[in-house]
Amino acid sequence: MITNKYGLPHQFLNLLARDKYDSGDSRITITRLLSSPRISLLQQRHEAEIVTDISDDVWKLMGKSIHTVLEQGADESDIIEKRMFAEVNGWKVSGQCDAIRTEDAQKILMDWKFTSAYAIGKNQSKWEEQLNCYAYLAHADLKMDIDRLQVIAILRDWQKSKALNSNSYPQASVHIEEIPMWSREEQYNFIYERVRAHQNAFFEYDIYGTLPECSDTDRWKRESVWAVCKIGGVRSVKNFDSLEEANGFHQKMKTKDEYEVVERKGEPARCVGNYCQVAPFCEQYQEEIK
Repeated sequence: MITNKYGLPHQFLNLLARDKYDSGDSRITITRLLSSPRISLLQQRHEAEIVTDISDDVWKLMGKSIHTVLEQGADESDIIEKRMFAEVNGWKVSGQCDAIRTEDAQKILMDWKFTSAYAIGKNQSKWEEQLNCYAYLAHADLKMDIDRLQVIAILRDWQKSKALNSNSYPQASVHIEEIPMWSREEQYNFIYERVRAHQNAFFEYDIYGTLPECSDTDRWKRESVWAVCKIGGVRSVKNFDSLEEANGFHQKMKTKDEYEVVERKGEPARCVGNYCQVAPFCEQYQEEIK
């Protein structure tokens, strides 16, 4: 069910309703393949009960504007939004990258993303996994060997003032990130293991009615920290990984009587914010919050 509790303009609702996304006759898409098997199964099981507000998908909807850029800005040799397929361990897997471009006799597979400037330079293993999966599909379906992988990152929070004052900050509002290319064997093995994980989850659910639990990584679990805060305040002066470190810092403060050490327990951000959309139906999370 789609809601619009903040009264956003009707164009947003229409764009969502007119989404022409089609995964073809594949058993699983790369997007679902990279997700937790538990989340994937719960999303399918509770599809009719999932409530999504338009405001939660604004950047996803804005991402559709990239389609116009790609279609109208493409050269004749560019391959735009081509869905590709491959058979892996009995399942048909599909994926759709944004573009494949030929440049100086090299095939460059591109994916365009709206993201934050903070994300640039950080560990982007998910980008690496996703684009290498697409590269494998390009070889399997299009008989095309990809030479390079790129994420075209549109930085929604980019600030010119920060770019002027820091060489480590992205120097433009659009950043091209080169993604490491795996060997074809590594690409296939990764997809195979992900397919097996989802197949095992389906088997477990069909036979026993149970689901494998999400890992801390799947749940975006934050580690607990010890914060030195002003008594009665919210913002911390400094955070520490251990109580001993926090106490040591606190004892050296000239005005230590005005401050205290508080444990801030880590939480699974994906579950708490219901970014997976199935937290209300997830026994793992519901048992935890009891």
